[in-house]
Amino acid sequence: MEEYEIKLLIERVKQAGCKHLDLSNKDITELPDEIGELTDIESLDLSFNHIAKLPESITNMTNLEELFLMRNCIKNLPENIGKLHNLKSFDVSYNPIKTLPAQMGQLSNLQTFDASFCLLHTIPSEMVNLQKITRIHFDENPLDCPPLKVIRRGWNAIKYFLTERGKESATTVISVH
Repeated sequence: MEEYEIKLLIERVKQAGCKHLDLSNKDITELPDEIGELTDIESLDLSFNHIAKLPESITNMTNLEELFLMRNCIKNLPENIGKLHNLKSFDVSYNPIKTLPAQMGQLSNLQTFDASFCLLHTIPSEMVNLQKITRIHFDENPLDCPPLKVIRRGWNAIKYFLTERGKESATTVISVH
């Protein structure tokens, strides 16, 4: 799907007041900034494309409850991802993402998160703030922190590890000064 086609579609979706947009399997390589104008959309599926980078404007879609980005070429998520405070289901699996932004911890309504088969080495400690998580997946990542044995024990073990690690870091900072 070419950029001009996506822009035309975005305009039609805005006028129609659609709540769901499925752009999966459309050979999309780049999203225009205009995607952020779809502020009424609650569900966006961009899976199975060739998207390498998300425009920062996607974080203007504050009514999003579901965002599916699996099987793309995304290396980084927008730093302001925490603005998507209504997000409940988020799938970034099978992308070459190496780090998750700290603002992931601001997704207070997030219930399911899948970052399986990425290139993650660490999980940001801010994710301990995700109190509504019921399903979270980090399978097949080269994670160093938390270690694999903690990951295998589930979300509560991960939260405990990240919380304790944060306390240790704070103690280290305090004792250095």
